[in-house]
Amino acid sequence: MTKYTIRIAMKKNLVLVLGLVFLLYPIASCDPEDELNSLKISESPAIINTENRIAPEGQVYDKAQIDAASCDEIESTPLYGGKDIEVGLVHLSNSDEFVFITYDLTNTSWSLQETHLYIGPEQDIPYTKAGNPKIGNFPYHAQQDDTNKKEFSYAIPIGEFEDCMVIIAHAVVQKDDEPEREETAFAFDSNNELPGSRWGWYMDYCLHECEDGAENGDEEDHNDQDSANNQENTGNEPANGFDLDCLESYAFHFADKKDAHCFLSSGFDQWGWSNQVFYNPLMNYVTGYVLNFPLLASAYQCDIRNSLEVGYITVRITGGDGRFTAELDVHVTDQTYDLQAFDMYVGTEKYPLDNSMNQTVLPEFYNYHESLNGTRRLTLHNITWPSNAYFIARGILCPAN
Repeated sequence: MTKYTIRIAMKKNLVLVLGLVFLLYPIASCDPEDELNSLKISESPAIINTENRIAPEGQVYDKAQIDAASCDEIESTPLYGGKDIEVGLVHLSNSDEFVFITYDLTNTSWSLQETHLYIGPEQDIPYTKAGNPKIGNFPYHAQQDDTNKKEFSYAIPIGEFEDCMVIIAHAVVQKDDEPEREETAFAFDSNNELPGSRWGWYMDYCLHECEDGAENGDEEDHNDQDSANNQENTGNEPANGFDLDCLESYAFHFADKKDAHCFLSSGFDQWGWSNQVFYNPLMNYVTGYVLNFPLLASAYQCDIRNSLEVGYITVRITGGDGRFTAELDVHVTDQTYDLQAFDMYVGTEKYPLDNSMNQTVLPEFYNYHESLNGTRRLTLHNITWPSNAYFIARGILCPAN
């Protein structure tokens, strides 16, 4: 073979190799491009209000309102980060006007950083060429500016939807004790994996019908059943002769859950919490040290995952040289209830003592009592507050007139 023939053969091989490179390049570069496109945020606006919740016409929904408005029982599914880490729950329900989707990371060691939501027909899901969802093109998205954000709700008008739809609930979550650790997360549905190379799921959801009105007999039976459930949740007979439709609620030390001591753990046949508040010399008590306690109802067995947050209590502690006083503001945020009674214990022991000098959780032995005629706000002044205090607050809420 001559040198000329060898050169010709080499050129042909080089052309063949270059042709294969150009042919395979689009295939090799497809997935990274699709991944990039899937994360780009579209220009479609999110409906975000100042409370970091998605709600129509500026209305903010909390768990109690969603529970009261929902036509049927709320459906829940795990929220998985990194494909197999359960970082929380996603709750689904609807009223006759809205579909409610709530990301719930309470009682977990994870917090929300971002949320992205698709809701609509399956055929309209925005996909890349590789079949991965274009998360940035989802119609609803929000950045969570608060640290340790544990809950976020969307309320989407149902007027545009058919009876059934699909939902993709995506989030970016952060480990509470490892701020540098983030995971992408999807709500789980065992029947509906995303079609592309990216892991994740979409959920089927069909609207529940709301009853326009039940006959009187059915309505009474329903109320009786709800009342029986409330009575079971408290573990006692109806408190102080209040109607069975009333709710018993207790303050919960949400900021430092380990200092919220459940009554049941001390052997009492009653849920509720004695909240331990330690003296902190680094705090400026002259200008005021402020604590906030959510007011929770229906927390059977002290399980706050299915509780109703009906309000909150703000405690402002002032003073110095070991002598402190507090001012309390009680706010009822659930507009379907009014505060009818408020009992509070503050002391150096975990629980108050009864007439036999035994520890008790019976409200009659607390050291502050207010009998009210229906209000949504109560302020107490000049409460003696020990430097290391235990604090129990109990509110009775009855249906608003």
